[in-house]
Amino acid sequence: MPNPDGSTWLHHWPDLLDGLTAEQRRAVIAAVAGNVLEGWRPSRVEIQALVDVVCDRTTMEKYINTVRTGLTTR
Repeated sequence: MPNPDGSTWLHHWPDLLDGLTAEQRRAVIAAVAGNVLEGWRPSRVEIQALVDVVCDRTTMEKYINTVRTGLTTR
């Protein structure tokens, strides 16, 4: 059973936080936790997309498209 804050993903894919600063890690964890409380069940691809936004490797628009695509293919 996942934790209410969504931290189960952290146990499955801890490598997604490799190389992030403490501030970036907190941002990703807080964003995932907040959205999980709203019912989101993120995939690895969706969390990687969020990490890419936090690290300025992609835009918020591309992130949203990635998440929307993931929701429609489930």
